[in-house]
Amino acid sequence: MSDHERIYLEPSPGADEDYGRQWCQHNVWDEATEYVRADLHEVLIQERDRLREALKRMEDCFEQLAATRTHEVYAAMIDSGQGQALLDLDNARRNARDVLREIRP
Repeated sequence: MSDHERIYLEPSPGADEDYGRQWCQHNVWDEATEYVRADLHEVLIQERDRLREALKRMEDCFEQLAATRTHEVYAAMIDSGQGQALLDLDNARRNARDVLREIRP
C-alpha cells in the first residue's frame, strides 16, 4: 500500500448501506472530507511558524526604524546605494505577510 499525500472520505449522506463510507485517493465526491498525511501537515506547520517568526523579526525591525529618525535612516540608505535593498526588504515583508494570510489556520 502506498502512502498518498491526501485521501478523501465519502460524505455520510449517500454512502452505500452495505459497504459504508468509502475512501478514495481522488476527490470524487462533492463534499468529501479531505485528510492530509501527518508528516506533510507537520512540514507545513513548521514552515508557517518559520515565516511567522521571520515576519515578526522584520516588523520589529521596522518598528525600531520608525521609533528613530526614520527619514534620516532612509535617506542615508538611499545615499549609500542601499535604496534597492530597502525596497527589497519591504517587498519581502509584504510577500511574507500575504503568505501567512493564506496559511493561517
